Amino acid sequence: MPPKIKISKQNIIDAVWDITRQQGFKAVNAREIAKNLNCSTHPIFREYTDMDELKNEFISLVEAFYIQFFSAVEKNENFIANVGIKYVEFAIDEPQLFHLLFLEDNYKGANFMDFIENKNENEYLSTDLPELGFDLDSKAAKQIFMNMWLYVHGIATLLVTNTLKMDFTEITDIIQATINGFITILETNVKDEV
Repeated sequence: MPPKIKISKQNIIDAVWDITRQQGFKAVNAREIAKNLNCSTHPIFREYTDMDELKNEFISLVEAFYIQFFSAVEKNENFIANVGIKYVEFAIDEPQLFHLLFLEDNYKGANFMDFIENKNENEYLSTDLPELGFDLDSKAAKQIFMNMWLYVHGIATLLVTNTLKMDFTEITDIIQATINGFITILETNVKDEV
């Protein structure tokens, strides 16, 4: 009878989650995982060919976690601001995962401009926004989204790198006011063009 496997693939992945959340993804290596699991490195390489395979699987899991987190964006008249606020909330709640995906260029999902341009493939852009009165075929709406994304990515990055310390309520108020400002400016520009 073969010996019972004591360290499962899920145990290894759980250890990588722990290490990444506590120390950052750069700290993930076979020795650190083994230390976390209180075992040798053998169980790791029984489950994975090499560390690249393990890291790639983990990054895919983090992407899925981010997408699930982001799917809770409240769909109402403040949808554009809510998208930005949710992005910043992810950075606050999961700074090491945010760093892994967006500051180390590991996110394999659509970049922001692809997200906007491929709106028919995106439930938020093809269904939810038009129902809320947003026409993303318009240059103005794309501009609002792009401005919002650049703005909130800056805030999220400043928070994750500890360059900015702010209360979440203050952040949401600033984002909402900024989005309203973007909308007002673009509405004014549209009126001036007519």
